[in-house]
Amino acid sequence: MLDRIRHNVFLCLAGSSLAAACSGSGVARAGGSGLDAGDAAAPSCAFEPCGGGLVGMWQVVSVCGKPPERQDPLAAVCPSSTAAYRMDGQGCVEFYEDGTYEIAFTLELIASLGVPRDCWASFGASDCTELAATTGMSCTMDGETLCACERSLTEPHAEAGAWEVDGLTLVTTPSDPGLAAETDDYCVDQTRLWIRPVGGPWSMQLDRL
Repeated sequence: MLDRIRHNVFLCLAGSSLAAACSGSGVARAGGSGLDAGDAAAPSCAFEPCGGGLVGMWQVVSVCGKPPERQDPLAAVCPSSTAAYRMDGQGCVEFYEDGTYEIAFTLELIASLGVPRDCWASFGASDCTELAATTGMSCTMDGETLCACERSLTEPHAEAGAWEVDGLTLVTTPSDPGLAAETDDYCVDQTRLWIRPVGGPWSMQLDRL
């Protein structure tokens, strides 16, 4: 389930009833992991699979771990630029007693980009303010020679399908035949749910609504 959210860029199946229910509950935006693309999952994201009851609606409160692998989007024009990524997200998952589920989730991938002074002219800019204007990014000066910019990519995801528990893992099979089934480790502790792809580099925490 989580890997489908992470890798299916801009997959959006409009009209999910869960999306309306989730937005109506006052869903808060999860905190981003603050990790860059080369980092392993942070210790605070770790958990031991323990199983537990899943039926009900769950709201995302935290997304953390290794973001999707991406190249520096400025490297072709500015080889000396740097890029680091972090993730943020919001949404809900609902598990029904009849063994079906719905997901309405938006993953935001935030790129923090460092553009040195010797590259500004390649973008038609002479300073950081002009760089922001010509690239459409949010940019501020970091010291005297580096422009620190941010660009975000929003990836909405909605799906429905069937779920079942196999020991301490959750198996989800989407209704869409173009999406593969997935097995996730999970743990429910009272009103908190931890979930991650088996062997995966990222995890999500959700609270029961």
